[in-house]
Amino acid sequence: MRWPHPLDSLKYKISQLDEAPPPWRRVRGDELSVAARYPATDSVSEWGDEILALDQLLVEGFVQKPLQKVATDAGRIIDKLWQSLRLLRAFFEAQGSRLHNLRSVLKGHGPPSERAVASKQARTVHGTLRAHFTALAGEWDAAFVRILRALGMAIHPD
Repeated sequence: MRWPHPLDSLKYKISQLDEAPPPWRRVRGDELSVAARYPATDSVSEWGDEILALDQLLVEGFVQKPLQKVATDAGRIIDKLWQSLRLLRAFFEAQGSRLHNLRSVLKGHGPPSERAVASKQARTVHGTLRAHFTALAGEWDAAFVRILRALGMAIHPD
């Protein structure tokens, strides 16, 4: 099945992992999947909330210790204090890729000036924050496929 929206495609892949989670992935469940949705307005706050929900669904499901082994096996020297996102980055740096993390700027440690720059850039490139979120969901959907393949997971067509 072809999904008309990248967020639906990503949620489908995550639901497949939830059915038989590998050691490096924690079951995310329906509640987080339902919480991740497209922004309904062009509000920066709502845009940030939806990016946070998507990040929680996607990134926070990775388990640290098994990812440490995956990154080490890929030839990376890692710090034992790195959390799952940094471990994924190390793994993909070994593969020649980088993942972008907008969540920190919008809902984490970024100052208001960085949020303003991020929203202005998103609107300039995509027209609306919803269009940006849709593009971002598509990028994350493609990145998730690369993650699953790199970690040796069979990808079922969506």
